[in-house]
Amino acid sequence: MRTLALTLALSLPLLSGAAEPVRPRQEPTASAAPNRLAPVAGTASSTHGPFASGDCAVCHAVDGKRVGPARKPVSDVCLECHGEFGSSAEAKKMKHPTPGASCTNCHNPHNSARKSLLL
Repeated sequence: MRTLALTLALSLPLLSGAAEPVRPRQEPTASAAPNRLAPVAGTASSTHGPFASGDCAVCHAVDGKRVGPARKPVSDVCLECHGEFGSSAEAKKMKHPTPGASCTNCHNPHNSARKSLLL
């Protein structure tokens, strides 16, 4: 009961009318946290085709309008379309880490200010 009274008292304007009422503090949401794989703002040097066309379901689980996590382990999703990179990395023909490393360690799956979607 005391908490309710305090909450009501804090939400009422001051008697002088000079200040705005005190609003309860809201916790930040998960979307407020910075994400290194989020699309870059401004001009991108490279953009992933499905992201550019708004086809999120190529890589993500989509439930109605909500875009969820990757449909399966990230590198598995990438290699469905970009299988040539998996075999090249395994043969150590490219500057890629050992097989099994996540593609998103170095590449942004949406867009990037650098070429080849590099982070």
